[in-house]
Amino acid sequence: TKALSSKYTLLGAPGDIAPWEAAADGTWPLVRGVIAHPPGTARTATGDGTSQQLGAIAAGHHLYAALHVLSVSDTTAPSLTVAIESDSTTDFASATTQATFTAATAQGSQITRVAGPITDTFYRPTWTISGTSASFMFVISLGIK
Repeated sequence: TKALSSKYTLLGAPGDIAPWEAAADGTWPLVRGVIAHPPGTARTATGDGTSQQLGAIAAGHHLYAALHVLSVSDTTAPSLTVAIESDSTTDFASATTQATFTAATAQGSQITRVAGPITDTFYRPTWTISGTSASFMFVISLGIK
C-alpha cells in the first residue's frame, strides 16, 4: 500500500515475543501479492528475477509493484534500476516492460501501479546495477487489484 500516515505500537514485556499493532491511512488499496525478489539476496550484477504467474489484468484493475532497497554498499556512484516485465510464456521471449522504478542510489522505497488491461500472465523483475563494486539488498513485491 501507499500510506499517507501511519503508526505502530510495540507491546509486551522484555523477553516476550513482541506483539504489535499497526494502522495506516492512504489513497491506494492494500494489495496482497507475491515476493518477486527475496530480501536476503545481495546482488552485485545485472540480472532477472524468477517468473511469477499472476494472471491477466482486466480493465479497471492494476498491477502493483513495490521496491524496497534495504542496503547499498559501494565506494563510487551505486545505482540500481528495476523494471517489471510481463510475457505470455515463462521464457520471456517477447517481454514487455510494464513499469520502471526511478534509479535507487540509497536505502528507500518506491511503489507504482500500471492500469489494465494486460493480457500477459507471467511477470518478473529485471535489474541493472552500476557503480564500483556495488552491492544491493532489495525486495520486490507484485500484486493485482
